[in-house]
Amino acid sequence: MGAKERAEQFEPRAEPVRRLEEDIAEEFRYSKFYLARIFKENTGVTLHKYIQGRRLDEAAKELAETKKPIAQIA
Repeated sequence: MGAKERAEQFEPRAEPVRRLEEDIAEEFRYSKFYLARIFKENTGVTLHKYIQGRRLDEAAKELAETKKPIAQIA
């Protein structure tokens, strides 16, 4: 399984993106710098931007599908 596929398995959590990047790198047993480089080479986007995009997608989905207040989703 490639870096992109494995990174996609991680659910965006409400913790700092940098911490998530470190967790993913640790899971793959890569340095965070190597993971960042190979992720960008394979996807064309940085891991940081990818995680942010996933979080925004999840928030948009929750806003559209639930009656939760914006403050709770944010």
